[in-house]
Parts: sequence; C-alpha cells; structure tokens
Amino acid sequence: MIRVKDPVCGREFDLGDAHAHEDYRGWAYFFCCGQCHGCFVAHPDRYVGEKPRMGTGVSPQAERREAPRARQRESRRG
Repeated sequence: MIRVKDPVCGREFDLGDAHAHEDYRGWAYFFCCGQCHGCFVAHPDRYVGEKPRMGTGVSPQAERREAPRARQRESRRG
C-alpha cells in the first residue's frame, strides 16, 4: 500500500483512501477531503511551491498502479 500526505492539512493516509486527486506540474496530489482539494485547486503554489515536498506528491507511475483502487472506492461512496 502506498502512503501519501495531503499537501494542505498534512494528514497521511493510504492512497486508496484518497477523497480526490489533482495533477499539477507532472505530479499527482491526493487529498483526504473535498475541502483540502478545493484549497489546493484555488492556490496550488501555496502548498507545493516550485518543487513538491517529499511525501506529498506521487509520481505518475505510482498513480497508475493505485488509481483503479481509488476510483473503486470513490464509486462506492457515490
């Protein structure tokens, strides 16, 4: 299981439990809730700056491996 860190609030969680994700500057960022996702979308540079902070972004390769699980979980929440 891949652990990720929400760049807005700093909460760590399993990638499969992500509420939302956003691609930004070639990195995928995952969020624990819609509020954190909204804050990031409004001001992404406030949370990542020039380079992603360690542990906050997931490479596109890791995202492709884990994304199907996140989509399944999201559809169950629907």
